[in-house]
Amino acid sequence: ATTGRIRLFNVKSGSLLTSPFEPNDGSPAWLEFSSDGSTALGYCSGADRVVEWDTKTWRPKRTIGPLVSGVRRVVTAPSTKSLLVVPRTGPAALWDSRSVEPQQFDLGEWLDITPTPDGSELIVTSTNGTWLRPLDQNLEQRRLSKSGGGKVLLHPEGGMLALFNRNIRVLEMPSGRELWSLELPGEYDDAAFLPGNRLIHGDANVRSPGEFQQLLHIREARTGRLLRTIDLTHPLGAAAVSTDGKLLALAIGEAVELRSTKSLELLHRLHHPQAQ
Repeated sequence: ATTGRIRLFNVKSGSLLTSPFEPNDGSPAWLEFSSDGSTALGYCSGADRVVEWDTKTWRPKRTIGPLVSGVRRVVTAPSTKSLLVVPRTGPAALWDSRSVEPQQFDLGEWLDITPTPDGSELIVTSTNGTWLRPLDQNLEQRRLSKSGGGKVLLHPEGGMLALFNRNIRVLEMPSGRELWSLELPGEYDDAAFLPGNRLIHGDANVRSPGEFQQLLHIREARTGRLLRTIDLTHPLGAAAVSTDGKLLALAIGEAVELRSTKSLELLHRLHHPQAQ
């Protein structure tokens, strides 16, 4: 929430579970839950450290930092228990399950990062292409595509990769072969892969000066064929799929919509008067 508070909801009933929690460091910029939901890892806007909280008490369990230049990005690979903390300037710090102290990890110039499903490699986009970077720095990186992207999205099973700028490019993994591409008529919002070989993405079409039509497109992931379009009331701020693949969460305006990934039926609209 832009108010600086974290709110937890029951996804089945849509009810608020706990009183809002406000971190001491300010408004949360990024937050990720562990697979069992017992802890949450995150950092706040302008913060110089990453904090792991106990989600029952919201007390810090572990703190990483401080980083001299502040936190730019955190990448987690739960399968290998690896954690990459990227500062605003300088090399990243890489922790794994075997190390007490982090290793330096030089990413170079990058736009977006995501780990592969097995956690052994990073997919890194830059202005000169998309690269596969092993976490073992003794191994060489490999360029997947000459195209980069402001956002990289990996299929949960690892078979496809989507790159987003003002266009969409979907690549086959691990070969990097391009399956399809599409120029977006409007501004790209967020996207997610859904079960059943589907890809969703937000799109803001200009109807007339100052008037936008907010859309959610559902496409066949391997071909790009448009399956369905849903009108939205506000721009799509973020999209995420539950770990079991059954629920789709869409941040739209001042609410979070929970939809079934199978039918895209609206199940709940989570809203708080002070939340966005």
